[in-house]
Amino acid sequence: MTPASARVLALGAACLVARAVFDLHMPAAAPERAAPPIGAARLLYGEGLDPNREPAEVLQLLPRVGPGRAEAIISARPICSLDDLDRVPGIGPATVRALAGSLAFRDLPGNCGPELRLKTH
Repeated sequence: MTPASARVLALGAACLVARAVFDLHMPAAAPERAAPPIGAARLLYGEGLDPNREPAEVLQLLPRVGPGRAEAIISARPICSLDDLDRVPGIGPATVRALAGSLAFRDLPGNCGPELRLKTH
């Protein structure tokens, strides 16, 4: 071994030791929390979409909802509960049943009175 290669080897070993000492004295970083799913990703995580907040493109991902029904839902806002879907043109009892597990009513608008807030599913 040449003197130059011995110095490189010693320097590399010193760096490894320094890194090990540094790692021992530094607190571990807190694990990052995953951001909550938004928009259509909520459906992938088994969470419902809020019919009062989602755009038409996202509402169309719901079962039995196409462009026309998505626009009708948006026009009927606020939707305070599943029962409110009865007043949306083109949505009947079968569609309400199909949507029941795919909708979530969060942060209801102020024009949903207290009696309506209790009816959310």
